[in-house]
Amino acid sequence: MASFKNFLALWLAFFAVEATGQISWNTSGTGSVTSNVCLGSAFIDVEFNNLTGGALPNDTLRIQLPQGVFFDASSINEISAFNVRTHNVSNLNAPVLVLDDLPAVGGTVRFSFKITSTCLALAHQQSGGAFNIAYTLSSGTTVFAVHTSPAFNLSTA
Repeated sequence: MASFKNFLALWLAFFAVEATGQISWNTSGTGSVTSNVCLGSAFIDVEFNNLTGGALPNDTLRIQLPQGVFFDASSINEISAFNVRTHNVSNLNAPVLVLDDLPAVGGTVRFSFKITSTCLALAHQQSGGAFNIAYTLSSGTTVFAVHTSPAFNLSTA
């Protein structure tokens, strides 16, 4: 029984690792963003592609923003056609978005959203905190590897 559990754990781990490389991300616009603190704002560009070879149903995107940086819930501007929308914005530092099912072919999602940096962001920077955004895409019960954006700049001017 123990060997079966070990086999099952290894099998599940293998497929979890397989899933990590099947979504390609482009958050390059993030690296050139400068957000002014104390209620300054900036737009973040996001693009990701479905490379799994199969459709991805029931898609959810969790976004983790740095300390002192908050999501503007009314700011989603989608360039693709997957109906990216807010699902849970009770924590504007960690919003949850949903989108229509991604097809196996042509599953490229492109959208932007606005962030606002508060004075807490300045304290985060002064204590050595980084300004990256973490994105976690899930489809049904499959959770893909966390994508961390390039760092963005924080300005006090």
